[in-house]
Amino acid sequence: MKNRYFLGWVAIPVMALVLAGCGKKDEQPVGSKPQGTKLSKQELSDLGTRVLKDTYKKYDSNKSCWVVQAADKTNYCMKVASVESVMTDEGEKVYLLATGESADSTKPEQEKGMVGMFAVKPENGEYKVIAQTQSEEVQGNATEGTFVQLGKDVYGWKIDKNVSDQGQTLAGVSFYGVQDGQVKDMGSVQTVYDDTAAAEPDAKVNRVTKLEGKVEVDKTDENAEHYPLTVTVSGEMDGKKLSPRKYAIQFSSQKGQYVPPKDYPIVE
Repeated sequence: MKNRYFLGWVAIPVMALVLAGCGKKDEQPVGSKPQGTKLSKQELSDLGTRVLKDTYKKYDSNKSCWVVQAADKTNYCMKVASVESVMTDEGEKVYLLATGESADSTKPEQEKGMVGMFAVKPENGEYKVIAQTQSEEVQGNATEGTFVQLGKDVYGWKIDKNVSDQGQTLAGVSFYGVQDGQVKDMGSVQTVYDDTAAAEPDAKVNRVTKLEGKVEVDKTDENAEHYPLTVTVSGEMDGKKLSPRKYAIQFSSQKGQYVPPKDYPIVE
């Protein structure tokens, strides 16, 4: 009996220590994530909203957007377009794109839109800005963008742009990447040229040019500092149908941008 009493007496404090240790192991600071764990979709959405709130401050509840004024006094209605997360050697990084059209009812036809681009690092419920461009004006009535990887350690955005002028329709994409603590303009590629609307309706032969290019990022060499682009161009030139042709667009370290080859057919 004595031995059994002694063993039971020892087991109680041992069990208490085990339970106490388990409780401390699972504790996490408020708003933090275990190392190597990415933010959930809801947390990314909340972070995107917070960044825009901290950046633009003025909120229009009727239009559900943040209002920012450009240099020409045009007001733009900014909304979150995308929030993407990447796990790196330095931890998780979040890439946020905001886009906006004119918020001025007196200016119904706008030739420009606005984008805001942010790279941030989540830190215990807060965030640290790595790089940002708050108000970049781009050509086009509506602004759309896609998150892209442009190199082994280079992430950014592909921003669409379009313009119609005197019967000509022009469109293209501009690339922006985060490097050295900055959002850098990495060049543009024209993807559409269409002068069909400018053709003479009574002409016996309408020598129209209608070209369209499909842009893809070539990740064949995953370790490349900057991935090349491949553009497949199809359509017709001067009334003659063209066979689809691929063009390789390399990144020029000297210019810091993607530079189309001299024979690239879609130009402004």
